[in-house]
Amino acid sequence: MAQEQGDSVVLQGGGGEVYIGGLPPGWAAAARVEGMPVDFAAWTPRGQTSSDWKEMIAAQLFSGLGGREPAAFLDRVTAGYDQACDSISTTSIKPVPVNGLPSAFRAIACSHNSASGFGEVVLLRVVTGRNALYLMERIYRTEPFAPGTIPFDNGFLAQGKTSLELGLACQRAVGVEQTATASPCPEGWKPALDGLVEGQAVTVFPAGE
Repeated sequence: MAQEQGDSVVLQGGGGEVYIGGLPPGWAAAARVEGMPVDFAAWTPRGQTSSDWKEMIAAQLFSGLGGREPAAFLDRVTAGYDQACDSISTTSIKPVPVNGLPSAFRAIACSHNSASGFGEVVLLRVVTGRNALYLMERIYRTEPFAPGTIPFDNGFLAQGKTSLELGLACQRAVGVEQTATASPCPEGWKPALDGLVEGQAVTVFPAGE
């Protein structure tokens, strides 16, 4: 039996650079904030909302931050959680280049977030292109938990990590100046990427398109 396919998400970083990611089947838009230099979009499983959710995938596009060091950016994000949470524990930052571009991953366990009232486990992946920085998050909310513990088993979190690692940033062919060494996008994506609306930061392609 074929596995059900989720929607695809494309972020436009400018100059023909895009980030291509995906959503699990059955997820729907929950929040959208447009603005410079940060563009934010979030999705939750159907039946959950932006004000009452237990699991969320969020995408943030930072225009003009291309070339930044992913590990340093993740340290800044971690510092924000350290201020908001009663206690945090983190994994070490794992830098892994993808499609010739810098990328890094970190997981953060927040025992109690004072803003939301929940415990949270956050998986973060940063990819830096030449024109923009892309931050993908998968966030799980639960009841507050004891510092130093994680209320999910490793296999469950590994699935979430894998879903983030499937995304990549790439350069789509734009005009005759495109070079073969500029982290090209997968050939099969060309028809969809050719149909992108210039200046539309976030585009969702429904499954099957």
